[in-house]
Amino acid sequence: ATTFDVGDGVVANRFNTAAIAVAATSTDPGTKTPCAYYAAATGIVLTMNGTPPAANTGRVRVTIFYFLSTPPTS
Repeated sequence: ATTFDVGDGVVANRFNTAAIAVAATSTDPGTKTPCAYYAAATGIVLTMNGTPPAANTGRVRVTIFYFLSTPPTS
């Protein structure tokens, strides 16, 4: 693949700000959709763009930060 997108299974590029290069050390802040709320578990889907060579292998590290807020009771 030449680039890839990071989505939620509904929108292919829901999280990445631009198509992410496949070169080593490429990064993307994933801030295209800030403060998203999901009431249920949601998949992270990587969509490869371009045709990969027959022996294309690699690794992607995904880091997720979240906030858990507890509203006051009184």
